[in-house]
This record gives sequence, C-alpha cells and structure tokens, in this order.
Amino acid sequence: MTTSELLQEITASRDCGNVYLTIYEKSIDFEWESSVLEHLQTTCIPADNFKASLTRIGTSKLARDILTELLHHDLAYGTEIIPRGKASSLAGAFISLFSEQAVYFSNSTWNKNEYCEATKYFELGQTSWTSFTEATFDSGLIVCDTDKIGIAWFADED
Repeated sequence: MTTSELLQEITASRDCGNVYLTIYEKSIDFEWESSVLEHLQTTCIPADNFKASLTRIGTSKLARDILTELLHHDLAYGTEIIPRGKASSLAGAFISLFSEQAVYFSNSTWNKNEYCEATKYFELGQTSWTSFTEATFDSGLIVCDTDKIGIAWFADED
C-alpha cells in the first residue's frame, strides 16, 4: 500500500468528525512548528502558544497506541468507529512510515484506563488536552522525522 492509499484508507475508515492527515517533506528553511501550523489550517491556537501546548510522546509504541485509540473511538463519547484490530493495523502502518529518529507530539495527555473488564486489556484514555481546532474535542499526533513531518489529527463534536 502506498502512502497516499494509506492516508485515503484512514480518512475513509474514520468516517465521523474531521480528519486532518498529511505527510510532507520537512523544510530546512524554518522551524517545523511553523510548518505544522501552516498544514493544520484549522488551528485556533496562537503560534506563540503552539509549541508550549505540545506534549512529547516518549516512544513510537506509545504513539501507535494513541493513534490506534484515536482511530478506534470518537473523542466525544468513546463510541467505536473502527474495530480495534483494523485501527491498530492502520496506526502501525502510519507509524512505520517514519524512522527510528522520529519524535512524536500530541496536544493531549494520555493515561491507562482499567475499565475494559470484558476484554481484559488496558485502554488508553485522554485525560487532558489543549484544543488546536474550533471543534469541541480534538487530538492527534504530529511526527517530526529527519526529512518529513506527519500529521494525524482528529476533531469531533458532541
């Protein structure tokens, strides 16, 4: 599957809310934060506050788990959008487009929830966020790699 096909499949599969999905070549002429603000055109956060509002995600595995959760459930009610297996596969394919040197950011803080008794797994839950869009809820990943930037952003209404 090509990068373009993957982005199209993610967008088509997460069929609620707004999906902002792009991967583009990183410019060496200016800071990556400015570049992200240009590509995430729906942002309502001032440029001065943007970088301070980002939370660094420590590992690619955690970034994949967060993206899986964003694809699997909507942000407003936690309703399933994509079955967990498919969401995990799409998230893994997205993360695999980046090198081991990639750095991951989100506008959200994520913690493990223990409410999934029936399936006996821990589920990531969004505990706080700084809105980047005018939607009631938004979250996503920004991936800054050596030669490219990736944005997987989702905005949902209640």
